[in-house]
Amino acid sequence: MKRLSLILVPCLLVVVLAGLFLHPISAHGAAAPLSTCGKGWSVVNSPNRKNYSNNYLYSTSAVSATDVWAVGLSFSQGKSIDHPLSEHWNGTVWSIVPVASPTVGELDDVAAISATDVWAVGSAGQGGFAHALIEHWNGMAWSVVPIPLPVGYSYLSGIAAISANDIWADGSSTIEHWNGSNWSIVPGPKNPRYYPVLGAITAISTSDVWAVGYDSSDLPLTEHWDGTNWSIVANAPLKPSKSADFLSVVAVSATDVWAVGLIVGGRNVYQTLIEHWNGTRWTIVPSPNQGSSDNFLNGVAAISATDIWAVGTAGASTIALIVHWNGTKWSIVSSPSPGSYYNELDGVTSVPGTTQLWATGDYESSNGNENTLTEFHC
Repeated sequence: MKRLSLILVPCLLVVVLAGLFLHPISAHGAAAPLSTCGKGWSVVNSPNRKNYSNNYLYSTSAVSATDVWAVGLSFSQGKSIDHPLSEHWNGTVWSIVPVASPTVGELDDVAAISATDVWAVGSAGQGGFAHALIEHWNGMAWSVVPIPLPVGYSYLSGIAAISANDIWADGSSTIEHWNGSNWSIVPGPKNPRYYPVLGAITAISTSDVWAVGYDSSDLPLTEHWDGTNWSIVANAPLKPSKSADFLSVVAVSATDVWAVGLIVGGRNVYQTLIEHWNGTRWTIVPSPNQGSSDNFLNGVAAISATDIWAVGTAGASTIALIVHWNGTKWSIVSSPSPGSYYNELDGVTSVPGTTQLWATGDYESSNGNENTLTEFHC
């Protein structure tokens, strides 16, 4: 997931409520963006669901250069429900793909394994009645997959696939695993700082999986699966101790893992947070900020050990923030920000076997509506 956590920093999160059934949409988009290679990041047109004033894309995942998925939600001001949103890039245009029921809910993360095997996680229902949701794409349609649910309110924010028979998902109060036949809840570690909230997950192998988020003390949290058990791994302490949250994680190898998020520096002041795992310990890596406040990183993706990208927003949400690791340092990279005020990137993915990247989010148009945002780089 690539959104700001609901509990830690609610003042920055727009409450997303929305609605009703999917209306037919005419796909529209832009020509294949390869002509932009070497020219930095560029905006590629993406559709918005009709009759919904606000559309958001929270996460993206790629099978190939001509098979990319993005998920999120749509809602309209004044309506009391939100609707899951799924979009697909075929190499030429983005188009909306109908999701399965339920019609109330959202999709927060997506993992694409192949053209006929894509998974998305989020929540169904709303408020205290919401529960974790998993949907599967089989090459023809999305379907809801039954999952065991923890007692009470729950949602899933992150998903990562090792193979078609080995997939992990995490969220508010549960970690779940797919073995090729069914989903099951896997007990997490006993947390002395109770009520962990996990927002993202990355998988290296069957015995090497990382989940990140924060705990009830508003401190960053990292958990690790060793093939048998989940355990808490101490992250680098913030000095002085400050509230912080990991929002995304990516692994290059067992000795090269990156987690990104934000640090709360004071009232309504947020700064980027980046930590690195070298196989032995987590360390804080200096990260750039744009402006004096409201900088956070929602998503991170890796092309190689010396080519890592993270995305978010900066400057009171006016600028879509993109930063790059070249093997030595993180630096800000110019990002198109088409919105009249609000521009945010929530997810980023690399396209396997290429140097291509897609980032997804939303921007605010002059009429105050939120629109889907997709950006491309190669």
